[in-house]
Amino acid sequence: MDETFWIGLAAGAVLSFAASIAANLTQPNIAAYLDKRKLVSREKRKGRALLLHHTITEIQQGKRDRYLYMMQLNGLVIFFGVIALVSLLNAIAILALTEVSPDRMSWDDPNLRTRLISVIMLVFFGLVDAYLFRRNTERYRSIASALEDYDKYLVEFNQQWPSEANKANGL
Repeated sequence: MDETFWIGLAAGAVLSFAASIAANLTQPNIAAYLDKRKLVSREKRKGRALLLHHTITEIQQGKRDRYLYMMQLNGLVIFFGVIALVSLLNAIAILALTEVSPDRMSWDDPNLRTRLISVIMLVFFGLVDAYLFRRNTERYRSIASALEDYDKYLVEFNQQWPSEANKANGL
């Protein structure tokens, strides 16, 4: 075994020793950061659950009109779904109508540049609207299922957030 092997072995040992010391020194900071993120995530989830619970309770108690609220939410779902579909179909249509030939493939061509920027913008808007469609659809389904079986929903909410359920119920 020549000396480059032993030099590489010694360098590896020194680097691994330094890495283990650095890992031991930074471990509490990393653990504290991850714990903080976990608490923040739990608080956000609790806030969303309380907001949804408040909405469902208002609808169930008759403080908010069930049919009007669900129609508004359904209108948002349909609106975002149609906009997403139209945006993505327009992007596909523009791509299909764009002539592509190797000799004309240049960013200096204003028609090609305009079409590609249009396609990128339409795909972006289509994806944003698809995300909003999905999010509103989930909200619609969760509210509809909670209203359908309110007692079961209330038991599940009280099990998941017992301290908040007592506050919400006035206990």
